[in-house]
Amino acid sequence: MNEAEGRLLHVPVLLQEVLQNLPTPLNTVIDLTLGLGGHSSAILAAMPQGSRLIGMDKDQSALDYAGKLLYPQAEAAGVELTLVKNDFAALGQWASTQPSLQAQFILADIGVSSPQIDLPERGFSYRLAGPLDMRMDQSRGQSAAEVLATLTYEQLADIIHLYGEERYSRRIAAKIVAYREKRAITDTLTLADIVRSAVPKAALKEKQDPARRTFQALRIYVNDELTALQEMLQAAVNLLAPGGRLAVISFHSLEDRIVKRQFHAFAHPCTCLPDLPCCCGRQPAGRVLTPKPLTASAAECEANFRAHSAKLRIFEKM
Repeated sequence: MNEAEGRLLHVPVLLQEVLQNLPTPLNTVIDLTLGLGGHSSAILAAMPQGSRLIGMDKDQSALDYAGKLLYPQAEAAGVELTLVKNDFAALGQWASTQPSLQAQFILADIGVSSPQIDLPERGFSYRLAGPLDMRMDQSRGQSAAEVLATLTYEQLADIIHLYGEERYSRRIAAKIVAYREKRAITDTLTLADIVRSAVPKAALKEKQDPARRTFQALRIYVNDELTALQEMLQAAVNLLAPGGRLAVISFHSLEDRIVKRQFHAFAHPCTCLPDLPCCCGRQPAGRVLTPKPLTASAAECEANFRAHSAKLRIFEKM
């Protein structure tokens, strides 16, 4: 284990809730956000001999780490394990190369993983010093530092407001633009200090660090997460076998609203007026098993602070 791996600590959220909603039979499982393999390891333990687990992630370091855990476990259990480097936004493209594949269970744990936050060199943390990167796949795309250097004031303000749900977005954007006229913003702590200097003093006394929302907004923008989520949901439902389930864990309201609305659209696709006979011909793809999302228990929240905002929604295909 290298130095970076030695600093990784990953506690999969809502694990028991995921396991309690596994369908049977469980012939093929796809974990779209493998991370360090915490969810997959527990699911693998419930899979029968001869079944197949596909783990997907766009972060090669996560795949390498998870493989060390999962390959020996899968071999001992007689489960075929396949690891795939792929962004779940491209799930549909990947699925087109697997024409006969149908899954009984698909899991997506949305958002940044604990290891990515905990490793300062990834640039996600507003508490740890590191380069301002934030790319989940560091082999492609613009870093957060490059985004801050190139976007206009209006673009920055809109991104921070929309993706961070930040009420002081314009003040923060103005501070960022003023600072970058003097020097580049290339590290996490500099950006965090700029954000804190932009908000009213009262906001500094709030329980949540004022920098959190801006960092969230930049991370979502850098990785195009919301577009990726919408594309993934459609492709995942297409991959499900009849009776198969799609489970999605989200961590903030923007993601959860997208999942909720898309699941409702899958279950209620008819666009005709409610008082008239249906003439659109659209048939439900299945049903929503979680009218209200499943959330973490008090015990889990106490043991893992990242579980506080986690929400699990499940869709079952007809």
